[in-house]
Amino acid sequence: MIFFIEDDIDHAELITTFLKIGGIQDKILWFRDAESTIEHIKTNLEELPRLIIIDLKLPRMDGFSLISYIKSIDRMRNTPIIVLSSSSQPSDVSKALDMGAEEFINKLAEMDSLATRLKKYLA
Repeated sequence: MIFFIEDDIDHAELITTFLKIGGIQDKILWFRDAESTIEHIKTNLEELPRLIIIDLKLPRMDGFSLISYIKSIDRMRNTPIIVLSSSSQPSDVSKALDMGAEEFINKLAEMDSLATRLKKYLA
């Protein structure tokens, strides 16, 4: 199972399509914000994702705060986190990686290789 946190419905549908076309077979749980993701984690303790994809620009709580929250949970500390963002700011990239994200993928420029890059975390 993959947790996918993206507030833009058009981006979410496009990215989900790219993942499925690219051969990603895992169930994808889509969340529109960090708060609903956190609520799901708290109420579904047995449901651990194999991979988490997070957009940085989310309403209210940003992706950095969500990464920090997830990394603070012992049972999720080693779950790979991929940041998928329209940002290409070096400071965003370095901050996400320093916080424990495995990769930072620019969703505007690197969509064609998205599924291929994510498959290594699902093997």
